[in-house]
Amino acid sequence: MKNKTLKSGELYRVNKSNTDLIELLSPESNPTNQELFYKKSGNQQLFSSEIRRRGIERLGAGNLELDDCLLKIQDSIQALKKEYANVKKSKLDLDIAKIFHEHLPLPRAAVIDYDFWRYITLFHFIELVKWRWESPPENPANWYSNAKAICGRAIGITLNKKKFDEEKIIQHTSRSQRIDSYRYWWIANRLYDPAKGYYYLEKISESLKGDKDAAIQDFLNQLEGNKLLSESDRISKLMAEAILLENRKFSQAEIRNCFSRYNAFSNRLFMVADKQLIQREICLV
Repeated sequence: MKNKTLKSGELYRVNKSNTDLIELLSPESNPTNQELFYKKSGNQQLFSSEIRRRGIERLGAGNLELDDCLLKIQDSIQALKKEYANVKKSKLDLDIAKIFHEHLPLPRAAVIDYDFWRYITLFHFIELVKWRWESPPENPANWYSNAKAICGRAIGITLNKKKFDEEKIIQHTSRSQRIDSYRYWWIANRLYDPAKGYYYLEKISESLKGDKDAAIQDFLNQLEGNKLLSESDRISKLMAEAILLENRKFSQAEIRNCFSRYNAFSNRLFMVADKQLIQREICLV
């Protein structure tokens, strides 16, 4: 990344806890929030004005460097969407991830500052969340599910379905890694290579666009739920290469099994094994 690293203490943050945000914004807790997310989230200025009325604001003084980074991300994403208007949205995940990572040089201490990610998602990238996660909005049957999806990806929550189905209790589970802006950034961070740069992101993205049946979400879902601890996230990149860049097509179950096999190894020295051994033992290629 070419930009100067931003300072952790100068980043913006949302002024509410996640519990407060759920109470103020959840479509389940307050039906008026359904329209806020399924409809008004398509206009960032309108949406920002609406949530400010609920007392949700920015903590932190103005930061011209950060503002410039966020503007570059917005402009780059708009250009990408225009260039690939006919490409399935999920196939642009890695391109958008690269944009976030390339233009948002964060210090290590800020990476899991979820209040920062919630702020920029709510106040800068809510249109992106709506674009990426909604089902066809012209169908009224999708409005409620779209509201839940957009809200969930904006602040990092999911409805606890077991509680709701069995006891009709509205209870949410925190899923901070699913905050949309954070999700993009960590995808790129996991697949960024100090020597090869964005090689893996670019190669996988190119492969996805060239295959009409290719899918990426199953792999990213598994990557989200696994640590795959290794120097410079080496294992993440080796598995991405094996699962997404080989000629073989992996099913959802096969992808899940690859991650399960890795987590089953009790000897963590295995993570420094050569590429061929890891791919043969974990991904069976």
